[in-house]
Amino acid sequence: MRENLVFQKDRYQESTGLARFRNLTHWICDTTLNHKVPPTFYVSPKDKVRMVGQGVVLCCKADGRPGPEKYLWVKDGKEIKGGANGELHLGNLQKSNSGHYSCRVETSAEIATSKIARLSVQTHAQDTCNRKPDEDFIDLPEGCHTEETGKHSARVNIGRCKKGQCITSTMSNDVDCYDAWPTFCCSTDLTKPLMVNCTHFSYTISQTISCKCRECSTITQISGEVYGKQNGTKIPFKSGQIYMKGQLVGETTENGLFSLTISGDDKEVVLLLKNDAENRFMNTLKTVKIMEDGNTPIDVVVPLKSKPISFNSNLGHTMPLANGNQTAFTHVSFPRESFITQDGKPFS
Repeated sequence: MRENLVFQKDRYQESTGLARFRNLTHWICDTTLNHKVPPTFYVSPKDKVRMVGQGVVLCCKADGRPGPEKYLWVKDGKEIKGGANGELHLGNLQKSNSGHYSCRVETSAEIATSKIARLSVQTHAQDTCNRKPDEDFIDLPEGCHTEETGKHSARVNIGRCKKGQCITSTMSNDVDCYDAWPTFCCSTDLTKPLMVNCTHFSYTISQTISCKCRECSTITQISGEVYGKQNGTKIPFKSGQIYMKGQLVGETTENGLFSLTISGDDKEVVLLLKNDAENRFMNTLKTVKIMEDGNTPIDVVVPLKSKPISFNSNLGHTMPLANGNQTAFTHVSFPRESFITQDGKPFS
């Protein structure tokens, strides 16, 4: 007999084995069926920025069982030629090469597609950033204004550089998958101070006036007002402390205003506000979503401490739970003599 036998099973790789003579009535064959594993990308193409005339390499790699034999590349939803080995080389780039790229593999286990990367090809210049910042208007606290345009304004354009990857004219890489230089971003180049005048005080904010491509630095200014409300009236969180990650990072003014500078790659931070000068407010946590490399304006409303309620613990008490003048959403009951002293006797 001595023939190769083919073994097939759903969701398993096909296997072959050579039959061996055992006796006049039996032949035996040993083989192993390996379970198919869908391909998974462990390298996906990265977002790239290039100037007209430069080159670029986009890369992807996948593994599975069976492993992929070739890669197909897709630009803006349409299959393109090249890159069968997982490396797509594009030279003499033009603006028409800009788009969204991904690669795809197909095995007997499954079809898989990598993450999508954006290739941006821009006009050759000193760098690929727009030096003019986008408009970014913020509302100043009540009673405050600027005179930037020669008239009082409670709304001011502080400017914002359009956050995004960029390169300078000295950067070029058309041979490797990974750019050797650090990540560069469009970020603030020049700023000017803006004086904000309020009823009894003044403070300064920064206005972005130009942008530049530079090594990414995620520095954000968080500024705003902290207050409570009582009968519709704002109560400032006077000279209170602001903590982040257990560290004191700032304080509010007498009018409840504050400004913090945050560095790092966090997309959001948690602020703890406590210890106001008049001890009128409860400790409050506030989660703030970060606007990278710019100003993040916020208002924080903190709850006022409620007045203590006196009652006779020997008689018990039922207390409504509600916010301000709202209808109680539940009640808390203290049975009679439920408060005890350290020796276990009823408190009175």
